[in-house]
Amino acid sequence: MLFPLLLATTGLTGLTQNLYGTISTNIQTATGISAEGIGYVMSLGQAATVLAVFAYPTLVRRTGPYRALILGCLGYALGFFLIGCARSVALFAAAYTLWAIIQYPLAGSKFALMTHYDPAKKSPHLAEMHLCYSIVSIFNGFYVAFCKKHAWYLAFWQTGLLFALLGVGFILARKEAEKIPAMIHHDTHGESGLQDGFSLLADPAYLCYFPFIATAATAEGLSMVYPLMFIEQNLKASADQVGLVVTLFFTGMTISRILVVCFFSRAKHPGAFLSGFATIATICLARLSFSTLSEAMVLMPVMGFAMGAINPLCHVFSSTLWNERIDQAMNMQSFGETAGKIVVPLLVGLAWKTNGGAFAVQAMGMLVALGIVCFMASLVLLSKR
Repeated sequence: MLFPLLLATTGLTGLTQNLYGTISTNIQTATGISAEGIGYVMSLGQAATVLAVFAYPTLVRRTGPYRALILGCLGYALGFFLIGCARSVALFAAAYTLWAIIQYPLAGSKFALMTHYDPAKKSPHLAEMHLCYSIVSIFNGFYVAFCKKHAWYLAFWQTGLLFALLGVGFILARKEAEKIPAMIHHDTHGESGLQDGFSLLADPAYLCYFPFIATAATAEGLSMVYPLMFIEQNLKASADQVGLVVTLFFTGMTISRILVVCFFSRAKHPGAFLSGFATIATICLARLSFSTLSEAMVLMPVMGFAMGAINPLCHVFSSTLWNERIDQAMNMQSFGETAGKIVVPLLVGLAWKTNGGAFAVQAMGMLVALGIVCFMASLVLLSKR
């Protein structure tokens, strides 16, 4: 029961994580928030998540990663219900910010728990979690198209209920988890939670790698925000066409992650594949800003294919090179994405305000390109060890 539940955490996240971006136009209508405001709320939410990031190492020392995961599932459910109730900018910003904080233990613990489940198979299992995410996300397109035609807030209420049920499932599976002590009791290494949670930043190679997570890994989620807003508002796509674009994007991602499970996660040099996929994603973002709607339909699955490999390969890369601090490495992945979602939406939102949607998509590409440069510096430092 435990392994399917762990897979379900990313599968359900695939159904819900992009609701904010794909239904952003409907949220704008319901609350009166602007496109620039969308970026501000995302940055505010991620800035608030920093509080959870710093609190998480202390929380997991007290509760263990398994109970932290249960708290995250229930927090996700509560936050989504409150977002669905928001009908003003202030209430929406408050609900989104609260959700960003209380759901964080789910993001911080789910991949670490999968590595503890069977350490000998951690690389393919991590890749399988990401594959489950992308497969479920294919259906996200149909779900979004349905919600955009009816009541957008039902999407948050329905998926919030699913997260509550998932939390109950983990409670029922606790006896199975207790057979794996690392799931229940955190293996502390430092005198404080901060030392347990952030000592990797003292490693120069990881310090260079971190900006790559903050830009390239973050771009996956933001692909369901600004590129979709550009396609809907600048290229005049209908609700059905937006849903189709979402489905095409995640179809490309699913194909990529099948290859990650079968081949890339087992490769001796995942770093080379990481830089290659990030480069393809950058090129797609640059071209998308000049595209027509028909061209965008072609570019989005290619971009999905490229971005689909980045996050799972980042987890494999981190768990392989920093295996002795696996809990921290998995949490730092979430921390990197959080840091990226503080800065990137703010910069891209300002780019949208000053020069429009095309320039905003280009700004995303430029930030990913900057992350690639940092990643190459990390590879150079690692090669000298």
